Amino acid sequence: MLLKKNLLILLGSGLLLSTVACSQGGGGRPDAINEPDPVVIVESGTVIEPPKGKARLFFDDVGVIPLVTANKQVVNTKNKILVKINNSLEQPFTLNSIRVLDPENMEAEAPALASIKSNACHTVQAWSSCTLSVTSNLSKSGSFILEASLTATEGNSPVIIRQIIRASDKVGSNDGIMFRNDLDEVITSDGKYSMSFPVHLTDSFTSIKASNGYLVCPNNDYQAGATCSYLVSGEALNGKTLIATDLEGIKKDGGKVISSYRTVVNTNDAAKLRLVQPRDVVLNAEKSAATTPLVMFNAGNQVATSLSPELFANSLLNIASTTCTTSLNPGSSCLVNIAVSSKDSGFASVGANYDQSKNVADLVQTNFRYLNSDKPLAFDIEHLSGSLLKSVLNNDNYLDLRVRNLGADSLKNMGFSLSDIAEGTLVAANNLATNEATCSLDGKYTLDTSCRMRVKYHPKTKVDLARLFNLNVSAIDQNGLSHSLNWGQTYSTLTGFNVLTMIPSLLELRSLVNMPDPMSREVRVTNVSGLTANLGKTELVPEKSPKLPDGLSIDSNGCPDSLNPGEKCELKAIFQPKVKHPLRRAKLVVPVTNLSSEQVNSRHATDIYAEALTTSDANPADIQVSVTPAKGDFVSGSGLLDDPFIMSYLYGRKLDLVYTFTNRKGAGTAYNFNVAVNYLPVGVEAITANLANPCAINTANMTLIGGDSCSVILRLPKQAAFDGGFLETTGQFLSTNLPFTYTDDYYGFVNDEDVMASRDSVLFYDWLKGFNASFVSCTELDAELAKQSKVWRYAIKVKAGFSSADSEVSYPIKVMSLFSINGMPENSNTSCEIKNGETSCELEISNLPISTPAHKDFTAIIHAVDGNGNSQQVPFVFNLANMCKVAR
Repeated sequence: MLLKKNLLILLGSGLLLSTVACSQGGGGRPDAINEPDPVVIVESGTVIEPPKGKARLFFDDVGVIPLVTANKQVVNTKNKILVKINNSLEQPFTLNSIRVLDPENMEAEAPALASIKSNACHTVQAWSSCTLSVTSNLSKSGSFILEASLTATEGNSPVIIRQIIRASDKVGSNDGIMFRNDLDEVITSDGKYSMSFPVHLTDSFTSIKASNGYLVCPNNDYQAGATCSYLVSGEALNGKTLIATDLEGIKKDGGKVISSYRTVVNTNDAAKLRLVQPRDVVLNAEKSAATTPLVMFNAGNQVATSLSPELFANSLLNIASTTCTTSLNPGSSCLVNIAVSSKDSGFASVGANYDQSKNVADLVQTNFRYLNSDKPLAFDIEHLSGSLLKSVLNNDNYLDLRVRNLGADSLKNMGFSLSDIAEGTLVAANNLATNEATCSLDGKYTLDTSCRMRVKYHPKTKVDLARLFNLNVSAIDQNGLSHSLNWGQTYSTLTGFNVLTMIPSLLELRSLVNMPDPMSREVRVTNVSGLTANLGKTELVPEKSPKLPDGLSIDSNGCPDSLNPGEKCELKAIFQPKVKHPLRRAKLVVPVTNLSSEQVNSRHATDIYAEALTTSDANPADIQVSVTPAKGDFVSGSGLLDDPFIMSYLYGRKLDLVYTFTNRKGAGTAYNFNVAVNYLPVGVEAITANLANPCAINTANMTLIGGDSCSVILRLPKQAAFDGGFLETTGQFLSTNLPFTYTDDYYGFVNDEDVMASRDSVLFYDWLKGFNASFVSCTELDAELAKQSKVWRYAIKVKAGFSSADSEVSYPIKVMSLFSINGMPENSNTSCEIKNGETSCELEISNLPISTPAHKDFTAIIHAVDGNGNSQQVPFVFNLANMCKVAR
């Protein structure tokens, strides 16, 4: 909390003044985008830098959108994903505009590449986030850039933020889960991180467990064909923290599928290049040479220097042209046009080196596929799960792959080997729940369709910077011709990293001596790394001071001796001083004992600043916040970002979240207490009527003495927000944190994040889970009657159903269809009803005009409406030629 106040501290024989320039709205921390962080002054006069860098506005870092191909065509060209705008500043921002840019020409808007629904982001609340619904229209490997302009509600200058969104048709299906996290590292200046990973399901699952985050799928269901968003957010300790991003799917037959990746969150400023998976280059007889662009984007917060595009050991490629210079600014992209002229088909590793002058040279790489129609590829390699970048020393690290036979005949004498990776080995077994064949490594393997294999990397020596290795594969086809390819990937090791997060990362405790009630603050400890962490004895260590604050202790009973991956526990910092002392600093240290210091940082810590005061001193207020859902057995979850409050949406249903603000007994008086509700997310309203102790909202005229409390209810959703299209029921997040301000005799003006409720969030879903429509049959009608009526003589029978319904649905549920032919709306002449206890019914699409093209796809909207008027819909694509086997 110390960094959020205006301070005037008297020390010893002199006066030291730590000033924080006021923002345009009054006191508090300035806009940290443009202003330096304040320093902290301690009793010895030593100046201590704040533990975290500048707060900021930022988009989620986004993984790769998987594109599904069938017959060499992408079939999922409309992929909707969730991307958040995050605000770690203490003032709200208004979204002025959001644009889609072409990364191949950043001056050009490209609305054809994607559409964005941004109504829920009209205002981005302080210390909060909002959710954009982004629909990608990419039909081949490529990318687009999101650019948002935002202005502080009490400011004038806009802030511009950018992020790249990439899609690839090279993401393999890991037994039903298509998911690629290639974000080996995310750069954050303030420890806050937020990532969104698109996930496409090619099979159905009864459940999917996500580590360190939450998987948002349409209708809260995991059906084949769904595109979901895996959201991972948090706050990392200083340095590098290893974040596991694993999905564990359970199929209906009980089979388990695991897709496992890790991302390093780095609080050290750096450049970070992302590459877009390039499109295939197809060579034919008419065109012996071709080029395709490779897009590079700087997703870091520093300029990438000494940038050098590279062709890694492949003479069949050359750089035809480039827009890249030796440097690339954050949020900017450049192009490297790769030229290919070859009689063969194959893969080549391309990428770039950068930041070489900083002695921390980094390397990015991707595989470029070139295809000659006269000599097609006999086989290729798909990346299914895992990465060897940022591998853990003395630990098994895996990369799961699939080798695919692209021809009709079997391939014989398959040979596999690794090059340029000393401690890497090939592993035949992959312990995945799949019936797919396992590649044999004896050099005699016959490949019929596909097989799986694993690259295991168990490093014993450090490889700090990324290096390139190759998987070499060879085979002989039915004509006795030899085929081979080299498939490249990068690898490195990670040392001295954090496996835990501790929130908050800074505690500030100030109390009068001899108080009957101690100050108490919770510190949530989470194992985010994917490695088991044995916890040693929690310690308090003095920092920049010879002794600990008097009366400071730790209650560690809430934490066990060991935390498995993803597990959390809570410590309590207790402060009840008996002796006056000035500001002292300590660290609450949680040791990790089972992993060596060469592997991990063995001492994870939260900083504590504590000061003991007497009655002659100004007494600070001590406001704590609790949040409780007041009503609704339809609500699950805890409200945290990785466990949000979840409610299915029914017309008229409301969720009340009761926020109670309590000033600790014996603490100083909080004057001008005010809860700021003027920038609540769309669809949320603040209620104080009929409360016994209502808080002042949007007016600073309330006093809370020690022991007093007041409450505010956040009620949601507003029906108008759904009716107006501002909110969606297909995975809409609302952040419901409540900033508050007050003044007291110690700090003056206080605008505080640290004791605010920890970013409570609500996730909406439709009232029918797994609502879907599927083709049943095509029925031929009376030909003469159809001719007289000038309609097609066919009716398409459709089954509409769901997996489960909200408990308060009013039956029967009526199901009907609506569609348009040649711009004219048409209604099906049948409907059906789903009664209580049933989960489906069948209806017909008929009476199609005789002019309806048989070979054209049309989309019918299948509507379900219950007895209370709740409505839900799902698209159904029909084609007369395909479904009814008719020609036109």
